[in-house]
Amino acid sequence: MSIWQGDVFFRRIIELILRDVRQNPWLMDDILSDFVTDPMLSGIYGQKEIENAKKWITDNEISVFLPHRMDLEKMPCITIAIGSNMEDRSLARMADMTHLVETLNPTQIGKVVPYIIPPFYYTSYDQATGFFEVPNTVDLVIVQPNMAVINPQTGAGFIITSKNNNGFFITPGTVINFDVIAVIPEYRIYKARREIATFQENISIGCHVHGDPNALLWLYSIMMYGLLRYREGLIESRNFQISNLTTTDMIRNDAFQSFGENVYSRFITLTGQVENTWIKAPKRVIETINIIDGIDAGLIMINKDNGQVPDIVDAEEEIWVSKTDPE
Repeated sequence: MSIWQGDVFFRRIIELILRDVRQNPWLMDDILSDFVTDPMLSGIYGQKEIENAKKWITDNEISVFLPHRMDLEKMPCITIAIGSNMEDRSLARMADMTHLVETLNPTQIGKVVPYIIPPFYYTSYDQATGFFEVPNTVDLVIVQPNMAVINPQTGAGFIITSKNNNGFFITPGTVINFDVIAVIPEYRIYKARREIATFQENISIGCHVHGDPNALLWLYSIMMYGLLRYREGLIESRNFQISNLTTTDMIRNDAFQSFGENVYSRFITLTGQVENTWIKAPKRVIETINIIDGIDAGLIMINKDNGQVPDIVDAEEEIWVSKTDPE
């Protein structure tokens, strides 16, 4: 998941609801069951009204339009509009951090994994012991077991099992038939944290028919039934959580004046919670650290026994840092 594509999701959901009702006419018997089970309605409407609704949904193509793509020549139709949304600060996370960390292939993100040691000619190789002797100009300080020595031309690699001051070892008995080698990291990947922000979203679904307002009752009922029936399977499962439905009265919609007939509309608004996510800057996996001793070191150890205390730290107040003066 990333940035929630609500209008597209709901277009497919509505299309699936309409297809489901057409393929399973018995659903209309349940949707409009009040017409036959309620004595106040059964004498006037009864099963005949349900059969009329079944025929109407079968005979009519119902278009589904996203905002600003409405074809006024097509009725009946359903419109989808994404309303305003607001980040829910009550669900804010510190720096939007989560426990979600993704592993990324370098080629996937257009990056490369640099060599630990770039290609060079080794001094000698002992097949019996698997030992590579390297020139004294090659710095082995950050080479660690489980890194790999490779043939830069083919990419064939062998795991480094140990090292000493003169070189490193691979599995004894390994046949080496190339003169140039390189050392690559154990973890040839990138990792990135996926962060999250929670928003309150509003989706407005408009049901529109022309001519007979009874058809709007049928279309509205189908939409309400489908949204409730599939709230878990199609809506909540696609990142629209804790949804709540509100509806409007039936209105004569003046926005369709150019259509030539009275158009009746009713709107269903879904309010819910969605999570928008993003990937922070990909980072390499730390495999080894080289601590340099000296004032110009990139990393200075600070503890209560020794080490240099930065000026920004108040050594008199922070007892865990080293003291520049004896106590």
